[in-house]
Amino acid sequence: MYNLVALIVSGASACVAVAAWWTRRQMLRLELYKRRFDIYSRVLDFAGVLLEWNPAEAETASQNLRDSPELLRTFEAFLKAGIEARFLFDKDSGIKQALDQMTRTASQIIGYKWQAPESAFYLSPTETIEENRTFQENHKRFFDLIPPLEQAMSKYLNFHML
Repeated sequence: MYNLVALIVSGASACVAVAAWWTRRQMLRLELYKRRFDIYSRVLDFAGVLLEWNPAEAETASQNLRDSPELLRTFEAFLKAGIEARFLFDKDSGIKQALDQMTRTASQIIGYKWQAPESAFYLSPTETIEENRTFQENHKRFFDLIPPLEQAMSKYLNFHML
């Protein structure tokens, strides 16, 4: 009789332990998914702000992101996402490299938008056209990196496959 009770208690304890393990595992998966998706979300937030941002005259004069609070906020979040990506994605996934390329390109876009009004006064028409062409290429490069980034992140953002 005591052996049967001990067996039942042991079996119930094992079931509770397995259920607790499963719950912790699922919570860890969800937390990892949320952190990875947050990186993707910050990329899209920054891309949207960068697309719409045109510096005001005061911003152009100061060339300081503090004068563009929304751009500063999303750019800082974007930079932080690039750092976090090193720890949340495999090295060979290409995600960190894509984010690094996007950061360099975004910096060039911001620099161009700051300098474009001022440079029109001292650049020749040919140089202005070349600067604009470079800007357009950088703009296209930045936004062309989003689909491959999504593709690389897709295996990490499929919650059912984690």
